[in-house]
Amino acid sequence: MKKTTEQKQAEFITLMNENGFALNGETTYDGRPIYRRVWNKETEVVWYGKMDSSLEIFVTEHDAFPLISIYKNGRLEGRRDYASPKRAINAMREIVTYAGYTF
Repeated sequence: MKKTTEQKQAEFITLMNENGFALNGETTYDGRPIYRRVWNKETEVVWYGKMDSSLEIFVTEHDAFPLISIYKNGRLEGRRDYASPKRAINAMREIVTYAGYTF
């Protein structure tokens, strides 16, 4: 049986809250809430010293499809959409791990 749009939205909200994403108080142009999570780390760079870096992910939902925007050190790295909230969470885990942070 296929899930309804309301069931997918409820699953999306539950997964966002379980995985540390919080509402950032902003909405999209059509009123959809935006979830956000930030990862920070300090690394040692040769000939420069310590440097702070960050990874920020914004997530919103459009017609039951999660849309994510990835920012690395304040610069947009890319936007992606996924077929389900679970696939989006799994992809975000991979993105965060590959970037050297802990999900």
